[in-house]
Amino acid sequence: RSVRAVVAGSSLLPQGLPCVDTDFRATARHAAGRLRALGHRRLALLAPFKPLAGDEASVAGFVEGAGDAEVAILRHDRSSSGIISALRPVLKLRKPPTALWVMRATHAATALTFLLGSGISVPSRMSLICGDYEPFLDNLFPQPACYRRSPELFARSLAQMISRQNLCDKQGRSRERLLMPDFNSCSTLAAAPVLK
Repeated sequence: RSVRAVVAGSSLLPQGLPCVDTDFRATARHAAGRLRALGHRRLALLAPFKPLAGDEASVAGFVEGAGDAEVAILRHDRSSSGIISALRPVLKLRKPPTALWVMRATHAATALTFLLGSGISVPSRMSLICGDYEPFLDNLFPQPACYRRSPELFARSLAQMISRQNLCDKQGRSRERLLMPDFNSCSTLAAAPVLK
């Protein structure tokens, strides 16, 4: 119908609607880099079986940022039991991961409480970074390291995209505005433990 529209989120199709969203690839790459800088060489990431538009970008970015570190991709069905089922086997490995990247705040809460309930000290035995932020994370202890997107910047970017006369670039591709969130290290991030 030629109605002007902008997606507040990621566009699924390469030639989809113009969109404004978090730069999930860059965020995950940054998280992996932070973990490597702390000496972590065995990393894990929780990723859903059925990914949303930004999920696979997060996986790709994390693997890129991990460089030569080992990365275990733990797939789950987005349920608490699915997250626990994905985590349980890797914790039993002789050399388990020492750091975990979790894409969603609700999944981070499940992972954190499961790790603590399993006797895994966070962050001394397992560091955890969440790629998302929700206010309830402020009430968890330890408070997860996370990435916070500025609501003001997101709204301003969305308004600018909507107000543009031309929503495509010179090649006719829909415009995409990806925003880098702020990193808050909080209290689930530490140097890699020395494991025997």
